[in-house]
Amino acid sequence: MPITPTPTPSETPTNTPAGTTPVTPSNTPTAPLSDPDVYVGSSEGIIRKITPSGVVDLAIQAHNNSFVLTAIAVDPDGNVYSVSSDKTVRKINSSGVELWSYTEINDIVSVAVGPLGNVVIGSFNGTVRKLTSTGGSIWVHDAGAYVRAITIDANGFVYFGTDDNDVVKLSPVGGVIWTYSDHTNDILGIAVDYLNNVYSVSRDNTLHKLNAVGDFIWSFSDNEVDINNVALDADENSFICSNDGEVRKINRHGTVIWAFKASVRKVLGISVDINDNVYLCSNDGVINKLSSTGTLIWGINERASKFNDIASSPLSGTFPNLWGRSTVVTLTQTPTPTPTVTPTVTATSTMTPTATVTPTVTVTASPTVTPTNTATVTPTATVTPTISDTPAVTVTVTATITPTVTATVTITPTVTPTISDTPAVTPTTTVTPTVTVTSTVTPTVTPTISDTPAVTPTTTPTTTVTITPTTP
Repeated sequence: MPITPTPTPSETPTNTPAGTTPVTPSNTPTAPLSDPDVYVGSSEGIIRKITPSGVVDLAIQAHNNSFVLTAIAVDPDGNVYSVSSDKTVRKINSSGVELWSYTEINDIVSVAVGPLGNVVIGSFNGTVRKLTSTGGSIWVHDAGAYVRAITIDANGFVYFGTDDNDVVKLSPVGGVIWTYSDHTNDILGIAVDYLNNVYSVSRDNTLHKLNAVGDFIWSFSDNEVDINNVALDADENSFICSNDGEVRKINRHGTVIWAFKASVRKVLGISVDINDNVYLCSNDGVINKLSSTGTLIWGINERASKFNDIASSPLSGTFPNLWGRSTVVTLTQTPTPTPTVTPTVTATSTMTPTATVTPTVTVTASPTVTPTNTATVTPTATVTPTISDTPAVTVTVTATITPTVTATVTITPTVTPTISDTPAVTPTTTVTPTVTVTSTVTPTVTPTISDTPAVTPTTTPTTTVTITPTTP
């Protein structure tokens, strides 16, 4: 009989490396948190720590002032990671103490830090390197071109942009997952939201939004100027800064919400904190803090400095559920159900197995019993005549043989199934014919009386019957 197929749904691709526990997407803490400190890196190798009220609390000479500090990142514990044209990446705690450094073979131009403290860096020589939380090298990937932008998501997947106009996603172990190549100039900034949508900005004056598998969603054009960097908030709004000195907030559909004129020169760095405050820095010494509606909260102007990057939270808003505070040791944040991520599962029916069993029954009823009974009757009469006047008696013996044949045939049919996907069928056929032949011979004696002289015979008949049954 047919076997019912069992549909097996195909798995929706996930964004979680094997052997790890995925981070649950989260976009809002359960209770308000204080605004964090913000860190700004300048061309002369100095990192400034600024309080939530806009006071410079600490200045750290992280790199030699003859080299350019190019990028910074902050982890949930308030540690700062800075990279420079001196070919080093340095980890510095919130008190300004260097914890470790790693030296690359060429200028390092981009840096990001993951939730477990792993660090990824992009270099002028076209390499991407992943480091441990203590500064040891884990793997290196050859990107083939200058890596100006890099970030990492909550599950350790790495995203970077190159001067070959490519946006690339790597697995946590450094394998290429996908490449997006629709920009027409250098990639200058990149960010990933908590749904793993990717945002990239370029010297082609555009912001592109991609989904988690690298497919284009929409783009925004900032007229005729380079877009230098991008940051995100918890509601999938993106914030971009440009060479025209403006900062723009763009909603999840690619529409501008507001614009703020921050400087007369390039705005190079932008960051968003857990409370949706926006931070920016420019290469003419301006540092601003804006509200989520684009209103200036405070500003710092150090004309002698050129600020290249700013960071207030891990990855400038890549995974808000892990945003840190330099004054908070442990974050207590419970994810809210907004938004609800509903994966689309495409079920592919897999017949396991598809077996059509068509039994072919062959009944072999052998033998066909046709018994042939051959009766050979040989009467032998011994006659001792006694002569008298009585009539002569002629004895004629006719043997009538009535055989009784009883045939008992026991048949087990042979089943020959036709099977797809080879289910096991083992038929057993046993034909045991039982034939019982009973022959009964009843002789009939018919006397014939004539007027011949009387003979009184004494007859002792001897009858020999031979029965030969033939069974094919």
